[in-house]
Amino acid sequence: MSPFYRNTALLLVPLVLFLTTFDLVAGATSFSGIHVQMFNNLSSGSDLTVHCKSRDDDLGVHLVRFSKGFYEFEFSVNIWKTTLFFCSFQWPNAFHWFDIYSFHRDADLCTNCIWKVNETGPCLLDLHNSKKYDICYEWSK
Repeated sequence: MSPFYRNTALLLVPLVLFLTTFDLVAGATSFSGIHVQMFNNLSSGSDLTVHCKSRDDDLGVHLVRFSKGFYEFEFSVNIWKTTLFFCSFQWPNAFHWFDIYSFHRDADLCTNCIWKVNETGPCLLDLHNSKKYDICYEWSK
């Protein structure tokens, strides 16, 4: 290898490391602080058991009391922008699951994702338009 190419490579390595680090920091700042909050809105008046996980994190099992009960957590979106948190929801005679945060679905909808959990499925608060819980989904199959 000629000295020119060796010296060029020595200059490019720190430059690539700097740009990669800058992109990671900028990306983390742009998409950090996602907040998910889930309210128990079961019309049956039952308490709700919630268990949320991602590929890397198990947030454990939480009991969400009827009426005023809620469960919340925060996280940062990964650098690949593929972050996914899925949760199971259980109450007497019912067990369901749902992707409570999917970057591909939710990145443009919320950074403060507030859900009401109903028997028919979860509904997201539309903070940008209607200011109502009218972005509703069915439970995952």
